[in-house]
Amino acid sequence: MRRIVPFVGGRPLMEVGAWESVKYSHGWPYGSLRASWQMRDRIRHPRLTAGAVVDLKLGGVTVWRGELLEPGRDGAMQCVGAWERAKGAVTLAANGSTTSEPRDAVSQAVARGVLRWATPIPQIYAGTAAQQMDAPYPAQTVAALLDYVTQKNGTRWTVDSYTGLLVVAPDPTTPEWRVPHLVAGAGLTPADDSTVTHLIGEYITGPGQRAVTPPVVSPDYIAGTPPVEKHVGDELIGKGFLTEAQAVAYLQGMFGQAVGKVGWADGLALRRGDVLTMRGTVADPAMVVAGPDCMLRLDGVWDDRAAGGPAAATDIVAATTEYDEDTDSVQVTPVGKQARTVKELATWLTA
Repeated sequence: MRRIVPFVGGRPLMEVGAWESVKYSHGWPYGSLRASWQMRDRIRHPRLTAGAVVDLKLGGVTVWRGELLEPGRDGAMQCVGAWERAKGAVTLAANGSTTSEPRDAVSQAVARGVLRWATPIPQIYAGTAAQQMDAPYPAQTVAALLDYVTQKNGTRWTVDSYTGLLVVAPDPTTPEWRVPHLVAGAGLTPADDSTVTHLIGEYITGPGQRAVTPPVVSPDYIAGTPPVEKHVGDELIGKGFLTEAQAVAYLQGMFGQAVGKVGWADGLALRRGDVLTMRGTVADPAMVVAGPDCMLRLDGVWDDRAAGGPAAATDIVAATTEYDEDTDSVQVTPVGKQARTVKELATWLTA
């Protein structure tokens, strides 16, 4: 049954022709990632052009937003999420000079029409001008600047699929969805190689001058247990000149982004009936989208590494979700997913 309706340029796709096989994905961070569908009879239409604004709606709710790529000759439509333009948007102030103040950079990119995001823009990096200048200056793109300031603060950023607003938030701590024991028990496998308790950073203090931070301890570390250390070099060195306080703050922010939490060797494939609301009613898989609220509680999956002691349920934060209308199912990849496939290992080794 066709339930997801694409809107292209603000108009429903049914005005153009019939379609099928809608798929879309979301990420935390960033929001809407990719989407696709197939036009029947290889329909071509002037409205289906590269750059056209695309909204995917479930009833009256926008579940994905972005823009169309060059349509395929076979009727295959591919789209990228609204955040993608931030990878090319330059961080400019109103007077045309470069800026490292995120709110100003985003507001001006929206005003120039480079970013198709809704307003108002939130205060991303509140503080003094000196604190705002901690970011790489001049930053090259809006995406790079937002990545930097959110990583340093232990938060993530996303373009909300429903409102189109930029949202900056930490990882969720309250479950939004519940996965019954019989489903969850057949899915995630803990990955021991992901748990880190202490971060030690290497950073640059000036031209040709390097320094090392003292160990930064995870807030979830249980005293008396063997520590697991990780060296952080390239990520800090790429931030330019830092003081020790700035480097330590960045490492603390990494723990805020689920570094050091329980990791996983696989994901969850959830069909209708496999995921519930917290009240126990059957949820629509199409509404399970990675974002600042997407935490799932896996009932009956024992978590002996939970903060505060063992727990009879495990909570996971969704890093990506991929919905397929043909099967009415969603694939959930949790934050902390470790490289296991050949493709993932190759990406990890070359990063």
